[in-house]
Amino acid sequence: MSRRFKLPAMRSKYRIILAFLVAPLVTPLCILIWNIRKVDVDHGFSGLVGYVLSTILAYGIPAEAVAILLGIPLFLIYRRAKISSPYAYALGGAAISQVPIALFMLTGTIFFLTGQAAMPKAWLSALPLSLVCGALSALVFRQLSDE
Repeated sequence: MSRRFKLPAMRSKYRIILAFLVAPLVTPLCILIWNIRKVDVDHGFSGLVGYVLSTILAYGIPAEAVAILLGIPLFLIYRRAKISSPYAYALGGAAISQVPIALFMLTGTIFFLTGQAAMPKAWLSALPLSLVCGALSALVFRQLSDE
């Protein structure tokens, strides 16, 4: 039996709300870590702060929207089916993370995310990062909301 970190006692409803607010913020954090090697730090501290804030706004807001529109129904399905496996949560998070990428491809805005003009190449370029972001967000959600 594995031992996991448990948050202090908190009512289940509030833990779930906290999880839905915090877990999607893993996406901009993943993107920051992924892109930090490409950031030009010659602009000093203010440039870095601006980059961090713009990344949180650009990716955090859509991540919260996806969590509300797709994550809540998926959570309710998991809860009803009594699914609590970390693998199921990671797979579900990775799957729903593909919805915004598909929307970006359909609207032609994926170029701004990946820098690739060709649609299939852009999707393939965004795929690993979006899968990791979705899976990690779902795992953080599972950890925070677990009773």
